[in-house]
Amino acid sequence: SISAEPSISAEPSISAEPSISAEPSTSVEPTMSAEPSMSAKPSISAVPTISAEPSVSNEPTSSSPPSILADAVPTPLDTAGAIVIATVTSAEDLADPTSAQSLAAAFLQADTSDLSSPETTTTELFLERYAAASFLISAGLTDNAQAGVDTCSWTGITCDTSDRVTAIVIDSFTGGSTLPSELGSMEGLTQLFATNGNFVGSVPDTLFTETMTVIDLSNNALNGSLPENVCNATG
Repeated sequence: SISAEPSISAEPSISAEPSISAEPSTSVEPTMSAEPSMSAKPSISAVPTISAEPSVSNEPTSSSPPSILADAVPTPLDTAGAIVIATVTSAEDLADPTSAQSLAAAFLQADTSDLSSPETTTTELFLERYAAASFLISAGLTDNAQAGVDTCSWTGITCDTSDRVTAIVIDSFTGGSTLPSELGSMEGLTQLFATNGNFVGSVPDTLFTETMTVIDLSNNALNGSLPENVCNATG
């Protein structure tokens, strides 16, 4: 069975605080950096799908804190974070400053909260945050990943009572990247809905875990073949 969901765009606001002195001060109006828009016509994937999709909204809630811009220049992670990420991502992907993995690593580095370091949270939760950020960036939904906010509260992410990601649901997104294989590191992920978007390339074998029950990637631009064990599955 096959389905999918969200991406990441984080945008820091710039504010200048007026100074106080005997001289009249001038307030500087905060400005917002314009984010380049992405448009791409979704194409239809030949990958078989199973649809049982819940209602979806890709837009972060208005009360959410500002996200960290995912197109910032990647900076090296701390040693602990780099070691953990290297267990699921190739050095080539991390060295590419335009890859979703490199941008996700930069996002975690810029997020100074305890949620984004394996030294202040568990290795499993750190990896899930990294994988979710990589996925959302790949889908062009970088605003869905919020710095300082628990991964389970990101738009499109559903967790169980142990804060483990169990489902990802996104729809009608404009990202045109490949599906990140890092999703396979989410040991509790059972459902993936990423429909009506522009994912390209093949479906990573790592998605077909023992816990995955539904994958819906309909109406993307995916190609390639599915693993033999998936094609022979009966339910």
